[in-house]
Amino acid sequence: MINDLIGLSYERRARFCDNNGETDCFMLVCEVRRRLNLHDYEDEFRWAYDDYEAGTLPIKRIIRWLLIHGEKTSKMENGNIAIMFPPKGEIAVGVVYDGGIVTVSKGGRSFWTQNAPKLKLFKIKADESK
Repeated sequence: MINDLIGLSYERRARFCDNNGETDCFMLVCEVRRRLNLHDYEDEFRWAYDDYEAGTLPIKRIIRWLLIHGEKTSKMENGNIAIMFPPKGEIAVGVVYDGGIVTVSKGGRSFWTQNAPKLKLFKIKADESK
């Protein structure tokens, strides 16, 4: 279900459906959530692209947005949003899928892993009705 999403190059604002082999972490999360038949929040999160340049989006604002639309959880349930804090580099946003996290990091390629670094998980409120 997600094999074609693995190995995409990182590019800010790039979407999988553009067929250019690129994505950023948020658009990757949106695509996985669409495939899980969950709301993707792409339109509601557009402020992140409109208000901030690459690397300047404050993590506190992302977490505040997630807390408004969801709640912290410790469950690795499909569709939950993961904020990852790698030992080196920028934070990354990912999504839980099949017991692991799907993500892409700046300068890298998209991947699925069960060995995610330090992370915070969020369950989106709208998913509870699904």
